[in-house]
Amino acid sequence: EGLLVHGLLAEVSSTMDTSAVVTDALHSGKINKDEYDYYLQMVDHIVNHPQLSPFYQEDIEVYNEKDILIPQKSFIRPDRVVKNKNGWVIIDYKTGKEYPRHTTQIKHYAQVLEEMTLEKSKCFLVYIGEKTLVKTVA
Repeated sequence: EGLLVHGLLAEVSSTMDTSAVVTDALHSGKINKDEYDYYLQMVDHIVNHPQLSPFYQEDIEVYNEKDILIPQKSFIRPDRVVKNKNGWVIIDYKTGKEYPRHTTQIKHYAQVLEEMTLEKSKCFLVYIGEKTLVKTVA
């Protein structure tokens, strides 16, 4: 389910996309009719979450699942990076339990982005399950 959820969210640029993205998943056979409402509600809860909704508006730059190359090393691929008038926001989606390595991972993403842009980032870990849990990482 984690790969499916990541795949759906990778297609969402703004709140306006949620219905079309889940409908496309239905038509392509990734989900069935019985699962449609479940996944639509899950994606809606994320994009309309009070802490996250500003980062799913139409007037912002969005980079979903884009590689960021690290010279002489490798690359990182944050789930969602947003550029708005206040700076950069990194959102990483997780299915399953919370682990300390998740915080380490998103802090690494922020460090790389800061080195590239010389701007600080806001970071959010989004735990997806029966309930959506959003953790701000400082």
